[in-house]
Order: sequence, then C-alpha cells, then structure tokens
Amino acid sequence: MKKKGLIAVLSFASVGLLACGLVGRAQKDDELAYGEWVTTVEATCEEQGVQVRVCLTDPDKMQERFIPATGHDWNEWQTLTPATCLTEGSQTRSCKTCENSDFQSVKALGHEWGEWETGKAPTCRVAGYETRVCLRDEKHTENNPLDALGHDWSDWIVTTAPTCEELGEKTRYCRNDNAHVENAMLNRLNHSWDEWVVTKAPTESEEGEETRTCRYDNEHVETRAALPLGSEGLAFALNDDETGYRVSLQENYRKSARAVYIPESYNGLPVTEVADSAFMNCENLEEVVFCGKSSVYKIGDVAFYGCSKLRQIDLPNSLIEIDGRAFYRCAALESLVIPEGVTTLSHRFLERCVSLRSVSFPSSWIPSKTFLNNVALWFSECTSLEEITVGKGNQYVRAQSGCLIERATNKLLYGTKTAVIPEGVTSIGEVAFFKGDMESVEIPASITEIASKAFEQCENLNRVTFAPNSKLTTLNLSSFYNCTALEYFEIPASVTELTNGGVGRISVQAVVIAEENETFVKDGGCIIEKQTGVLRYGGKDAVIPEYVTAIGDEAFYNVGLTAETIVIPAGVKSIGKEAFYGNSNVKSITFNRSADGKLLSSLESVGYQFIGYTGIKEFVIPASVKTVGKGAFDYTSLQTLTVEEGNACFKTESGCLIETATNTLYCVLNGAEIPESVTAIARHAFSIWSDSYIVIPASVTSVEWGAFYNTSNEQTIVLAGFASQEEADAAWGTDWRLGCHALIVYGKN
Repeated sequence: MKKKGLIAVLSFASVGLLACGLVGRAQKDDELAYGEWVTTVEATCEEQGVQVRVCLTDPDKMQERFIPATGHDWNEWQTLTPATCLTEGSQTRSCKTCENSDFQSVKALGHEWGEWETGKAPTCRVAGYETRVCLRDEKHTENNPLDALGHDWSDWIVTTAPTCEELGEKTRYCRNDNAHVENAMLNRLNHSWDEWVVTKAPTESEEGEETRTCRYDNEHVETRAALPLGSEGLAFALNDDETGYRVSLQENYRKSARAVYIPESYNGLPVTEVADSAFMNCENLEEVVFCGKSSVYKIGDVAFYGCSKLRQIDLPNSLIEIDGRAFYRCAALESLVIPEGVTTLSHRFLERCVSLRSVSFPSSWIPSKTFLNNVALWFSECTSLEEITVGKGNQYVRAQSGCLIERATNKLLYGTKTAVIPEGVTSIGEVAFFKGDMESVEIPASITEIASKAFEQCENLNRVTFAPNSKLTTLNLSSFYNCTALEYFEIPASVTELTNGGVGRISVQAVVIAEENETFVKDGGCIIEKQTGVLRYGGKDAVIPEYVTAIGDEAFYNVGLTAETIVIPAGVKSIGKEAFYGNSNVKSITFNRSADGKLLSSLESVGYQFIGYTGIKEFVIPASVKTVGKGAFDYTSLQTLTVEEGNACFKTESGCLIETATNTLYCVLNGAEIPESVTAIARHAFSIWSDSYIVIPASVTSVEWGAFYNTSNEQTIVLAGFASQEEADAAWGTDWRLGCHALIVYGKN
C-alpha cells in the first residue's frame, strides 16, 4: 500500500474511532457487531502490519490491530574468505524475501601436526633437534631440542702404576665415541711402614733411635728419635710456624706423673715451647728435666700452675720468655735460676710459691712497666723468700740486702723476709713488703716517699723506726695497713704532713712522735697538728681535745671507736669526708649545750659520708653550719635529721633537708613528702630513702647526676611535671637516671 493511501485510511479510522467514542457514552463497545478485519498495512520481514474493521451498525465506528513482522527467510551460507591454520575466514547469506544480507567470521583451523622426525642427531657433547610438519600447510614446521647424550665411559684402565713416591695414571674411553678419551692421575701409594724397630735404646733422660721400613720398597727407610723413658704421657703439637713442637701432658697422666723428661726433639723437629697450661694442676709432679741440648725458648701461661709438689726444675739455656703465672702456686719450689738470655717475664709468674727461698734474675731481663709498678704482686705470698740476685750487667734493676731496687729511680720494688732497707734508696714502692715476715724495720734517712700499703698486712711487724736526719716529709698511715702487732711506731721530726688514705688502723697507743717534730702532737688518743689544731688521726679510745679546730678527712676511718657517743668540741669548724666512717659502735655524735639549750658549736661544714656506716639514727645540724657535703648522710640509718633554729643556710621540712637559698633538696628521710618549694635535687639526696613511693613535684627544674643513687626496683618515684622520660631528659639531661633503679612513673596528664 502506498503511503498516501495509508494516510487516508488512518484518517478515516481516526474519525471512526472518535465517533465510536461518542456513541460509546450511551452504548458499550462489546455489545456492537463488527465486520471482517481488513489489512491496511502489510507486515514485512522486520516491520509490523496493520488491520482494521468497521462497526456494522455504525459505519463511523472502527477498530484497529497490529500484525507481527514475518522475520527473514535466509538462504544457505556462502564462503567469502576461507579460514587457514593461523587466520580466521568469513561467510555471508541473503534473505529470500527482502534485500537484506548477513555476515559472520569463521575461527582459524589451527595446526594438524604430523609425526616428529630427527632433524639433527645429538652427540656426546653437542645437542641435536627433531622437527614436524603441519598436514594443512607444509610451510608450517616446528623444532624440538634434543639434549647432548653425555659420555658413556668405560671402566678405568691403569696405564702407569703408582709407587710410594711417584704418581700413576689411568685412562677410560667413551662408548658413544671412542675418540673421546679421559686421563687421571693416581695418588702415590704412600709408604706402608713396618713397625718401628729400636736401633738405639733410650735412657731415662737421653733420646734413643727407632727405624722402620716400607713394605712396598725396602729401600725406603725412616728414622726417628725415641723419646726418653721419662716422657711417657707427653703430647706434642706443631707451633704456629710449624718449625717445632709445643709439649704438654695428656690429661689422664696428670694425677700420676711424678717426673717429666722433656725431649730435645719430636718427629724430626725440635721441641720449642712448653704449651699454655701444659702441666697445670699436676699435683704429684716433683721434677721436670729438659733433655739434651734443649731448644725450648718459651714457657707458656700457667704452664706449671698448681704443681704443688714441684721441687726441682733446671730451666734450659735456650729460654727467652716465661709467661704469666707459669709457676703460680708451686708451693714446694725452693729455688729458681732464670738463665741468661731470658728477656721477658710476664705477670705474677712466681705468685704463691710459699717455699721459695731464692730466685736469680739474669742480666738480659728487661722488666716491663707492669712489673715495675706492681712487682710485689708478682711475689705475692712468697713468704719464705730470703735471697734475690740479679746479673751484674742488668741495666734496669739490682739486688741488695734482700731487696730488689730499680736502678733509674733508686726505688725499692720488693723486699724479702730478711731484707734490710739500704741507705741510698729514695722510695719504697706500693706493697713492696706485702705480708712480709719482719718484726722490725728501720727506714733510712734517704727515704723521701713510702707508697700506700707498702707494709700492708705485715702481721708480725711490731716496731717501726726512722734513721736520724730522716728526709721523709709526708707519711701515709695506710702504708702500714693491718699491721696489727705494732707496739712502737715513730713519726720522725721531718714529717710535716700526715695522711690516712681511709684504711689506716695503726694503734695510736703505739705512735711516738719525735720531740723535735714541730708539726704534730699526740693528745687524747689523737694526733693533732700543733699550729692549726686539725685532728689528723684518732685511735679507738680517743677523746677529742677541746682545742681541736677541725677533724680531718678519714681521721677515725674504720678504727673501731669504742665510745657510743662522740662529743664534738665547740671550736671544731669542719668535719672532713668519711671522718667517722665504719665505726658501727658509735650511736650518736653530739655537741655540748649552753644553759638556754643552744648547741655550743662553731661547726661550719660536714663532708661526704662523714658518719657513713655508723649506728647513728639522729643528728642535729647546728645553726652555724653553712655547708653540707653532697652525700654527707650516705650509708647511714638516720631516722631523724633536724636543723637547729637560727640556721640561715639549711632547713628541714616534711622529712627533707633543704638548702634555703637555692631550694635544693639534700637529703630525704623515710616518711618524707617533698615540698612544692623545692626546685633542685642534689647528688645522693635519696641514698638513705627506703620507702616504696614518693612524688617529685613539678616545681623541680634540675636534678644532679646520681640524685636517685641506691634506689631499688621495689620503689616508685612519680615525676609530676613530666609525661614521659623524653620530657624529663629534655629538662634535666640524662645523668639524673645514673644509679636509679626505682620504677619511674610520669604523672603529667
């Protein structure tokens, strides 16, 4: 139907529908009768058609409906481009009814491979390959590698037999290709030795000779020295450069060995060293013999340590070096001659040789600085030593009257039990007479210095005197530490300075001060400077004289004061560090009082630990005190610490000792609460505090190192002004934590 006719019918249908709509208002549509459907628009392959019918009773009334599209009626597919192994093809078809056509692709066919065939056969060393061809297209081929076969070797065939001393050769062939040949060397057979046969019998101290023959070739003969009979149980190890052997004793021989003979050689090489710990703790060893022309140049560390029955050892002339504690605790050794050629003697090589009576040093010996500074320790507990000799040509030390003396300084390094200190010696070294057995000693006029502990623990020493015209000006009482038998101890007229060193225990009753001495006087069991009134040293029964103006450092250090109460005279202005330290029997240190109750004291300062390790539980700081040493109350059991009214420098508040001008906390007692006014904490302030908990207020702006020293991990310290350790370190530095073991809690929100 043409487009113009279709418009006319639709226009007519529209008028009819309008009329039907109007009529329908009076009569329902389903009660009307209609004629046949008439196609007004034919349906096509892709578009719907249209049909209408007219009401029989009212020609102006009409109905309309749609007819579905018919769809394409396709012809068969026709190939446009054929598909191959590797590329897609294409097809097309046309509709029988309309002019439309359709198109689609066809998948690539893929290869259709034939069988694999060898392209190149592999050999022993070279790989091959195989190939195959596509049945669809012979131009398409694929290769596959074949690994080299590798050699298929025959068994080895010996071509040159080896001997004891010559290498042999062997050969094998490849079964895949006999042109491929491989050769290899055969190791020497080495000698197959018969048993050793003694050709010269050894003696107890002389080497013998042994021979053995090779089973493969009797012209091959080897000879070795047979160890002396006394060498049973010895073990040998090559030294560092493999030019000789170190000798030692096997462990299972150490209990039974009584005599040892160290051979001249072993396995054709010289024995050059006695190894470290070689004969250590051989408790029954009595004798050591170096056989023949010994080449031993070194005796190692603790080589004969603990050989408590060793009586005899003649050291070889080849010796150069004796290492540390080589003869330590050789309790039966009575004498030792160190041969010429020895240059090195290491630390304490003769310590605790309690039976040693004589020792001889060579002129070749070069003493180390360690020896010269600590010589007495090298002879520690050699209590029987009576004689020391030194080769005349030694440039460093000499021996005289039982003493070992440094040539360059005339310093007495060590004295034997029979020593007499020679005139001309200018000083006595530290522990030079340590545990000496002498009963009396006279100090020559030439002596200008006596080192600390020079006569330490000389328990039999009862009399010390000085030659007339003594030049000694400074006397350290600790030089005679623990000389408990002293009955007479002279302080010569020349002494103008008296020190204690914190360990002096000389009985003041034994002290006699020369009448010509213008510096010191003995009074009330105390030694006092005449001009200054300073008490330098007090005995256990001392009563401090009223005219004393100061108590010196360590004046009563550990002397065992018998009095429980010590009264400090009114004129004393200072008490030095550790002045009363270690006197556990002392329960109180006090001052006389005036009629109105005030302390009669002019004390201005107290030093570090001045009452440490005493039994004092209460102490009153006089009003006159201006300085308190930091750590003054360390190692005490103080329960009460008060400051006399009127003191302008210190106060106590809530169990704390505080420096008024600086608001610095000096001491914290148990039960204390730190006031908000405190701005600084001094060193060792918490040393006697043992409570479990305390708060450091936010007002504290500085803390000295070691302030919390001696606190424990069972204690808690709250830093109210900080939220973290980093904040505290930023404000106080890091040294505030030194010696602090308490749990630190940061209290700032």
